[in-house]
Amino acid sequence: MVIILYIGYKCRLLPTKEQASIILHNINCSRFVYNYLLSLRVSTYEGEGNQLFYADMCRVITALRHDPFYHWLSSADVKCLKQSAKDLDDAFKNFYAHTANFPKFHRKRECGSYRTYPGKLSGNRVRIPKVGMVKFIPSKELVGRVVNATISRSLAGKYYISFCVETDEIMSESCAGVIGIDVGIRHFYTDNLGNVIDMPDLTKLYILRDRAQHRLSRKTKGSKNREKQRIRLARIYEKITNIRNDFLHKLSTRLVNENQVIAIEHLDVSSMMKDKNVAFYIQNSCFSTFFAMLSYKSLKKVNCALLRVDKFFPSSQLCSNCGYKNSQVKDLSIREWTCPNCGSHHDRDINAAKNILKEGLKQLA
Repeated sequence: MVIILYIGYKCRLLPTKEQASIILHNINCSRFVYNYLLSLRVSTYEGEGNQLFYADMCRVITALRHDPFYHWLSSADVKCLKQSAKDLDDAFKNFYAHTANFPKFHRKRECGSYRTYPGKLSGNRVRIPKVGMVKFIPSKELVGRVVNATISRSLAGKYYISFCVETDEIMSESCAGVIGIDVGIRHFYTDNLGNVIDMPDLTKLYILRDRAQHRLSRKTKGSKNREKQRIRLARIYEKITNIRNDFLHKLSTRLVNENQVIAIEHLDVSSMMKDKNVAFYIQNSCFSTFFAMLSYKSLKKVNCALLRVDKFFPSSQLCSNCGYKNSQVKDLSIREWTCPNCGSHHDRDINAAKNILKEGLKQLA
């Protein structure tokens, strides 16, 4: 089965100092146009009761570029400015469809991004409008038609380019396996076979992060030393993020390739984060990111089903052997228990994973 996919390839961009300054200028102009159009759209609706659509905002951008007061907009990439108008128009459409909140103003930060249409790709170089040929480090071979590209700058001062590529891909099949997954705080997840997966140990990086954060707080605001320390701290955060993402990508890819059925619990992570006792551990575990990766990767397989069990399902309290419900297991300190009905001895997490798999398979019946 052949399907059309839009795949993102994120690569490290290596611009020169002159090219980096042009990219930063485009990022700032893109943010300014977005905020200007948002303010104009709100004031127009409040004053006249009229709406500004994408075509109207494009005409406003053209007038701004010819205005002597905003002369610096004329040196920016006009494609990225119109993309800002498109993003704002999409934000209002999502708001009216009740799928997103009201659009907010973008604040000025050391990081940022803008979207444009790249030109010619020659080896490890890409032509970016108004910037020229820029060297990048390809992560994979680009297979397909490049639709657009997003140029971004991280807090650590590094530049990246993300290609959106349209490609025809043949959907592959997964191996004939079934798995139930119970995520947790002590271990990242436990499956129905008793396999336990832990997150990478980032304790040393957390200590370095806390020390760097403390040193940053003692620097004078606006000084060069504070800016240097801010970059050191941002690089530590970036390293932590990269280790987590690498772990989650490899794990989710392996699960999708090896199993036809993956049963998980539909957790309300935002509500769980309100508990200050476990919020730190849940945030570091990245459950939402892991479930999102499983979701979109399973769509690329012909026979892979991702099943979500209701969050109110008592997976830990039910005996996976006879179905008896033991309400005493609500206490999280109980890690093992024996069923008073059938006498089966259970590990809390393994038993929950078995129940999640059983409940998920009922959705296929």
